[in-house]
Amino acid sequence: MQAADGSPARPVTPEGVALRWVSPDGKRAISIRNGGVYVHDLQTGEGRKLAVAAEPGEFAVRWCADGRSFFTAVREGTTSFLVFRRNAESGVRTLWKKLRPPDSVGVTMSSLTVTPDGRSYAYSFQQDLSDLFLITGLR
Repeated sequence: MQAADGSPARPVTPEGVALRWVSPDGKRAISIRNGGVYVHDLQTGEGRKLAVAAEPGEFAVRWCADGRSFFTAVREGTTSFLVFRRNAESGVRTLWKKLRPPDSVGVTMSSLTVTPDGRSYAYSFQQDLSDLFLITGLR
């Protein structure tokens, strides 16, 4: 395989490292693995580990429009997401929103997205409800 300039193509990251979300300027991407949050330079392929570690299960949601921060989230049980805004230089994160449907009984949250400007968001969930009937006296 060749790059656009005819030179041999090279991988952007080491084997096994999956990138999520390219920055608005197209120069960086995010990966979260092994408890670390990394910002990768797409020109060099080098990943820089941010100082503030990831929580177990934390995942990247998208870059913010400013290119200086990005959203991450952690599933809280099956019923809600804690969504954070992370600084792309320091890794410091601040709670942006806790997302939970109004009736969380039987809910399993499954996906989440946020617009780059942070003004809108959407999530999906499945709600499994059932009725239990007790019948007595049958022969």
